[in-house]
Amino acid sequence: MIIYKFKLLLLGPASVGKTSLLNRFVKDVFNEDYLSTIGVQFLSKELRINPDDPSDDGEAHLSIWDVGGQPSFLDLRTTFYRGSQGALLVFDLTRENTFEEID
Repeated sequence: MIIYKFKLLLLGPASVGKTSLLNRFVKDVFNEDYLSTIGVQFLSKELRINPDDPSDDGEAHLSIWDVGGQPSFLDLRTTFYRGSQGALLVFDLTRENTFEEID
């Protein structure tokens, strides 16, 4: 079996839905109560590379890091970027300023 390991980041301003996206993707849950992420949290998910082909037993092991978007975590954030293979930049379409805050 081939196993690919990836560290992915969810980045963006505070309260745009990064934690909600993570929990929905990994745990298939949605919580309407808002709790700010302090620092970072991460969850893992394993996926079959080609679920329609039984002869392909490759897997992707994702470590997805939800990095707090508050400005006070700016210096801390870059520490979590090391070793990552990708990032999703998240913003809120109903609040234009969240798009403008993405560096």
